[in-house]
Amino acid sequence: MEMLHFTLFALTFLIYPDKTFTEEDKCEGLYPVFSPSSLVVRYGDPVSATCSVPNTTKTSMQYSGMGLEAKQGATDGLQENVMNLTWSVSSLTEWEEAQGIQCYSQFEEHDQCITNLSVTIYKPPDRVSLRFVSGSGPMVEGNQYQLECEVQSVAPVQSLTVKWFRGKTLLHESNVSQCSVTGHSYEGVTATDRYTITASREDHGVQYKCEAELKLDLPESLKYQSEPISIRISNHGSSTMISGRVTGALILFSLMDWMWMNFVNLHTIL
Repeated sequence: MEMLHFTLFALTFLIYPDKTFTEEDKCEGLYPVFSPSSLVVRYGDPVSATCSVPNTTKTSMQYSGMGLEAKQGATDGLQENVMNLTWSVSSLTEWEEAQGIQCYSQFEEHDQCITNLSVTIYKPPDRVSLRFVSGSGPMVEGNQYQLECEVQSVAPVQSLTVKWFRGKTLLHESNVSQCSVTGHSYEGVTATDRYTITASREDHGVQYKCEAELKLDLPESLKYQSEPISIRISNHGSSTMISGRVTGALILFSLMDWMWMNFVNLHTIL
C-alpha cells in the first residue's frame, strides 16, 4: 500500500513539473495560476504577468495571502488577503529571472502552494561576422580553406543554430554543442563555428555567408546574417586564356600561309 502511495505521488510530480508538492498535496486545486503561463522577452524590454489564487472556499485551511519572489518586481513579503498580484518590470535586466518567477499562496500553519513562471530571456547578437581562418587572397583551385563564423553576445545560447550558405543554398547547420562557446550559460555569450570548403572553378564570384538563428517560443524564429564573403579563384579563366592564345596562333599561321601562297602565285606570273 505504501509503495502504491509513493508511485501515485511520483506520477503526480511528473504530470505537474512546475508545481511544488508536499506528499499529502494539500494544495490540490489551490495552486496560483500565472497568466500568461510562460514568457519570452527580449533583454531590457518591459514585461508583466498576473498571478491569481483559485477559489479558497474549496479548502478548510484558512487563507492568509500571497506573494511573488523574483530578482526584479518581487513583493515585499506576504500580501495579506489578496487574490491576485501582478509581476511587472519596466526593463528586464536580471538574467537570473530565466530561472523562473515564483508565485505562492499561503494558508494556515505556513503551508504554501507555489507555482513557477517560466521566463525565457533572449538577446540578439551584437554582431555576426564571417572571416577566413587564415589568409584572404585568391584561392587555389583544389585547396581546402576554413571559414569562421562568430556570433557575439547572444542568448539563450541553447536555442542557437548556426547555418552556412553558398549563395542561397543551405550547406550545413550546427547546434550549440558543435560550436565553441565562451561566457555564462544563460547570459549573452559568444559562439564560434567553422566550416571547410574546397576551392573549385565554380566557386569564383560566389558568395558565402553564415546565419545565427534563435529558435524560441515565438511565431517565427529570429535570424541574423553576416556580411557575405565573395570567393576568388586565382587560376580562374586560365583555360580560356590558353584557348585564346591557341586560337590567335592558328589565325596568325593561316594568315602567313595565305600571304606565302599569294607571293608564290605572283612570282609565277611574273
